[in-house]
Amino acid sequence: MPYSSGSQTKDIFRWGPEAHKLHLEFEVSGSVHAGELVKLTTDGKVVALADGDNEEVCIGVSIHTDEHAYGDYVVVAVRGYAVIMAQVDADTNCGPAEYGGYDGATDRPIVAAGQSGNFIGWILDASGTAGDIVRFLLKD
Repeated sequence: MPYSSGSQTKDIFRWGPEAHKLHLEFEVSGSVHAGELVKLTTDGKVVALADGDNEEVCIGVSIHTDEHAYGDYVVVAVRGYAVIMAQVDADTNCGPAEYGGYDGATDRPIVAAGQSGNFIGWILDASGTAGDIVRFLLKD
């Protein structure tokens, strides 16, 4: 039988997930299938990547068995290699972010929502106030 993550009958992952890659768990908003590319919603859940989405919104690929619906949790092999604590520059939703400098007073990098030429990763926690500390996934 072909090898796949969590299934002995369906070849979803040709070589299987790599153990040294970063895997994070996210709540599902909508429906996500095994092996499907996903993106973050503004509140930090994941949904299937839509046709026409640009590459910056794709956070990774789901690596679980079967289909999962709203409220379930899925494991995602993310396109980043480290989750750090960063400071946001304004009221911010989850999603792609740019580098905004470094705050020496808090000893934290500053990130800002956006997808211009300075894209460096994804904000994982929504924030209500400038200066809040959030989880940030640094892209590969």
